Amino acid sequence: MPHDPILQEKVDILSFTVSNQEETIRILRKTLSEMTESLSKARKEVRDLDNKLEKAISSPQPAVNTNSSTWLKRIGKFPSPPAKLDLSKIDS
Repeated sequence: MPHDPILQEKVDILSFTVSNQEETIRILRKTLSEMTESLSKARKEVRDLDNKLEKAISSPQPAVNTNSSTWLKRIGKFPSPPAKLDLSKIDS
């Protein structure tokens, strides 16, 4: 069988193309595996956060005290109101 350089070049190009496609497939499979693992971790984190939220919603909330006596106990007295500005005493 005689050696045909054009046919050999086509075979080499096809071989190179197949090799590149196989490498691309390996990379895509690895990426898919990593993405699947990452998604699994994210789902677990969402479930954990959802459970924490459900517990927070279902647990009794502490009462919020808006009574001014809280301020008095903490500070001892209310702050003084700001002094009124007497415009008649301002020199022009």
